Amino acid sequence: MRIPGWFPALTAIALLCAPTLADADPPGVNLRWDQCLADGGVQFRDFACDTNSGSERLVASFQLPAGMADATGLEAILNLASAGAALPAWWSFKNVGTCRQNAAATQLTLPAGSVNCVDWAGGLASGGIANYLIGDQGPNHARIVMATATGPPGVPVPAGREYFAFTITISHAKTVGTGACAGCLEPVVVFLSALTVTSFTPGSSVVITQGTNGDDTRWVSWQHGHPINVVQGCERRLEDGSCFHPTVFFDVVSAVTATRNSTWGAVKSLYR
Repeated sequence: MRIPGWFPALTAIALLCAPTLADADPPGVNLRWDQCLADGGVQFRDFACDTNSGSERLVASFQLPAGMADATGLEAILNLASAGAALPAWWSFKNVGTCRQNAAATQLTLPAGSVNCVDWAGGLASGGIANYLIGDQGPNHARIVMATATGPPGVPVPAGREYFAFTITISHAKTVGTGACAGCLEPVVVFLSALTVTSFTPGSSVVITQGTNGDDTRWVSWQHGHPINVVQGCERRLEDGSCFHPTVFFDVVSAVTATRNSTWGAVKSLYR
């Protein structure tokens, strides 16, 4: 199993965030299509795969377990997998020579129409997709490593409300016609495995590895893919026992199926 070694040092800028909401969900991360969870983002997306025009929008958001006085940036790991034996060419992004090299892009501004979701950095963050690792956990898997940051000295981020993290826009380019990339119709699941909110204060960074409503709020479906055998694991631990790369291991089926219990060892064997 290949371990991505890219985690940047991040800095920050002072910025006041909006006040907290009394009826906010528990701490955790969220991943939805179109909008943040609280603004009506949806979990399932089906596409006829009949046009090269338009795009899809993945929106990540989070809620802190406790307020931070000087947040400096975000580091995120997303894992995606397809129902087939190999990741479809339609989902091959970023790397030189992939079928849809330029079809995935990052935006760090709030989606239009956002009401209940607040940009933690007030529009001043920069960054994007650092790595898109195809085959990281097996031939039908890919891993997205994200990193964003502001400038020093850090941003106060109160707890108790949903914060926008980033958007990944997926273009429909090369879906049909000459040069089309196969596999658009194949079921896929995307999981937000972990989000680290970094801090200007040493030792104060927070790693969030659960959804605001269990696993359900941190995965999205493409073409009605559904995750089974979901296991929260760790690919590498530091000397102090903390997890350097929290990740979710899972399989994908093409219809809603009851999750089967699996041991960590059994799931790891799928990706050797």
